[in-house]
Amino acid sequence: MVDSLLTRIDAIPYDDLHAMLLNHEFLYGSSLKKLSLSESSATKTSPNANSVQRSTTSSASGSPQPNRGGRCFCGRVRGGRGHGTFSSGPPGQSSGRYVLIYVDDILVTNSDASAVPVLLRQLSTEFSIKDLGPLHFFLGIEAKSKIQIQGVALHDNPTEYRSMVGALQYVTLTLSDVAFSINRAYQYMHAPTKNHWQVVKRILLYLKSTSSHGLLLERSPSRRLQTVSDADWAGDGSDRKSTGGFAIFLGPNLISWKLRKQCTVACSSTEPEYKALADASVELIWLESLFKELGLPLPSPPVLWCDNIGATYLSANPMFHARTKHVEVDCHFVCDRVAKKQLQVQFIPTHDQLADTFTKALSTARFDFLRDKLKIR
Repeated sequence: MVDSLLTRIDAIPYDDLHAMLLNHEFLYGSSLKKLSLSESSATKTSPNANSVQRSTTSSASGSPQPNRGGRCFCGRVRGGRGHGTFSSGPPGQSSGRYVLIYVDDILVTNSDASAVPVLLRQLSTEFSIKDLGPLHFFLGIEAKSKIQIQGVALHDNPTEYRSMVGALQYVTLTLSDVAFSINRAYQYMHAPTKNHWQVVKRILLYLKSTSSHGLLLERSPSRRLQTVSDADWAGDGSDRKSTGGFAIFLGPNLISWKLRKQCTVACSSTEPEYKALADASVELIWLESLFKELGLPLPSPPVLWCDNIGATYLSANPMFHARTKHVEVDCHFVCDRVAKKQLQVQFIPTHDQLADTFTKALSTARFDFLRDKLKIR
C-alpha cells in the first residue's frame, strides 16, 4: 500500500508539496461522508462518463458522528481504497490542485504555488489540521526532490549545454577515458543545472590538458580476443539504476568499448554484472563474424573476464533460483555459448578490472593507472 502511495506522489507533476496532519480524523465521521467525485478514465466503472458518485463514510462502530457542516473535497478520483489523490483541475489535464490523503496525513500541491496557502486556510476553517510546511517527511520517509539533490539552479542556457555535450559524444569514439563522464553529463540534457555545466567545463579542461594523448595501437601477431566487463550496481543515486560496460582487446590493443545505463533497477549485484557480460558477448559475436569475413579466423574462443563470482558461476551452471529468473534470457544466451565452447568466462580480481573506468567515478591514481592500461597515452 505504501509503495502504491509513493507511486502516486511521483506521478504528481509539481515539485512544491505541502504536508498537513489532520487532528483526530476519526472524530469527523459524517463531515467527510459526502464526497462529490467524478471518476477519471483510469477508474471509470459507470457507463455514464459524467456521472457523479457519492461516497458515504461512517465511524468504525457504524453510528453517526457530529457534523461540523464542513465543505467537501470536490474533484476527480485519482485513487482510492483507504487512500487517494484528488485533483480539481479540468478532466484530462494535469493542471489544478492535488490533495493526497492517507488516513490523517495529507499532501497538497497546486500548479500555482500561491494558491496553496488559500487552500490551507479553507481546510483549516472546516477541519482541525496542523500545517507541517513544505514536505520533508511523509509516513516516516524522508523526501527530497531531484532538483534538491542535483543542484537547485538550472543552467541559464540549456541549448548551450546540449550542444556542447552532443559534440563531446564524438570524442568517446576515440578516447575511452572520458566515456563515463560524458555519458553521465548526457543523462541531464533535459534539465541541466549549473552544477552539470561545471562538470562539462571540467571535462573540457581535462581534454585540453591531455590533448597530446591518443589511443595507442601496436603491431602484434596475436589474434586473441579478450574482454573485460563490469557493472556498477545501483550506482546512480537519482534512480538506483546500474551502469554496465566492457572493453575488448585484440592482442594488446583496445579495439572496442561500450557503456550504458541499464533500463531496470537490479535486485542483486549479479544481475547488472551478468547483463554487462551478455552485452559483451553480443559484441564478441559481431567481431568474430567480422574477422571471419576478412579471412582472419580466431585461433581460440574469446575470453571474457568478469569480477563477479556469482555471474561467473552462473555462466557455467544454468541452475536458476528466485533471484535469477528475471535474467534467464541473458543467462541462456551466455550459457549456450559457453556450452558450445565458443566463449570462456573467467574471474578477474577487482583491482585488475580495467572496465572500472567505464562504470564508476575513480580516484586520480586509479584513473591514471587504468588509462595507461587501456593504452590512452
